[in-house]
Amino acid sequence: MSIVSDVVARLEALVPSLAGRVGTAFDLGLLMGREVRLAASPYCWVLPGAIVGQQEQGIVGAYRQTISRQVSVVIAMRAYDGQGAADRPDLEALIAGVMSALAGYEPPSIAASARGTMTLVRGDLVSIRSGIVIYALDFAVEDEWRSP
Repeated sequence: MSIVSDVVARLEALVPSLAGRVGTAFDLGLLMGREVRLAASPYCWVLPGAIVGQQEQGIVGAYRQTISRQVSVVIAMRAYDGQGAADRPDLEALIAGVMSALAGYEPPSIAASARGTMTLVRGDLVSIRSGIVIYALDFAVEDEWRSP
């Protein structure tokens, strides 16, 4: 498994409004360049983010370095219902649900020797366009990179 698949499974299990509505970078890539029409709202995508190197730990015959793996959760919500009427979805409640599911989470795919818990890095409004609000949350978790 990967950190992305760990986060997808966690969101689908713990955020009821996202059950069956979580995709990955590949799913988002299929929508890019087209006019996006959300079939379901809310919807989110989990994207791999930055990998930031931290302290190197040289040991005989191997290379070890602590790294911070980041993952982005991009939330998209329609501002209208299926019939075109104005809808007032609670974006803040969804953001809080995602934060509750992930902050403090220990992804199983992280190296056992570097068990870290996910922390919120930042959240920000990305876009409001064509009746769709897009918000991104970035999380990070400490991991360890090893080379033989």
